Amino acid sequence: MLCDFHATGAGYVASPVDGSLCDIVSIATMMADPVLPLRRLGVSVEYAAWAKAQGCQHLWGGAWIDEKPSGLRNTIPAEVSEAVISGMARLGMRIMCVGSTCGGEDLRRLLAVARDTGLSVAIEPHPSTLDTLPSLPSGSTIESLRVAAVAIGARHGYRVGSAPANAQRTLLELGELPCGADEVIARELIAWGIPLTPLMASTRVQADLAALTSAPGLDEMSRIMPHHARILRLRAPGGMAMGQREAMKHLGMVPLSKCDREVLAKGWALLRSVLGLVASSTWLVGGSGAPGLGMHPRYALDEEQRIWRDCGIPENHIRRSFGDETASLLGIRRNA
Repeated sequence: MLCDFHATGAGYVASPVDGSLCDIVSIATMMADPVLPLRRLGVSVEYAAWAKAQGCQHLWGGAWIDEKPSGLRNTIPAEVSEAVISGMARLGMRIMCVGSTCGGEDLRRLLAVARDTGLSVAIEPHPSTLDTLPSLPSGSTIESLRVAAVAIGARHGYRVGSAPANAQRTLLELGELPCGADEVIARELIAWGIPLTPLMASTRVQADLAALTSAPGLDEMSRIMPHHARILRLRAPGGMAMGQREAMKHLGMVPLSKCDREVLAKGWALLRSVLGLVASSTWLVGGSGAPGLGMHPRYALDEEQRIWRDCGIPENHIRRSFGDETASLLGIRRNA
């Protein structure tokens, strides 16, 4: 069988068992004979080394991760068999994360398996799969405010991509939306009545171009993204000699003009506005945003809470959203 977990890092929320590839390898090894490639794309060198030591084939991301730099959180793609999902549920997995690229009959099949096995679902919504949201199992969550905003915007005819490739491009699209779009997006999110994991730290760091295009900024990014392959390559001798434009392309971004930066700031302001609007009516779930980027979980968690405070979310709401009570009610097992 093929177990494919895309670009996950040292996750804080919604990880199989304790969230490391070590656990995934152990589970898969117990479940099947033989286990074919267990693929992990993008981050966490020590996890890859552990998999290799256990005799599992490890396929590094190569061109794939450079084409899709945003990553997905513990995404179980459609081609993973029902037996794998059922087996992992028996062995401790409590939540199945589904990326926005999984849709149609594949998604309906996965949701049926989740219901049969008692799993919750963390789903990145896509315009074509919004009709499945009412059928999500109890305890399920919406994954990423950024992705949800794109899905809702596309549904309402706004000029946004159907699936965001990275935060920079998405914020540029959101920054072009008309006045009042934040209220439209917020109303639909509230109407869904599904808990939301905003992952704002992930979006902010991905879109922070200043931090990516200077030597001090690169040192900071290396600290908060210690295992990210593209960051490590930039830190190699002569890595920054490629120049700012090439470095940003290497990180999946493009240089922005002053006008573009203003549009990007408007996109970020729209997301912050939506978060503030939904906070009083939607159950928010604290998530670090670390997995898709390889960020240090502690840094990402602190940054996520700071962003929430800046959006005017009350401190008691933040404590509840990031606390063990919220995690246990969702059936989520947090990492140490």
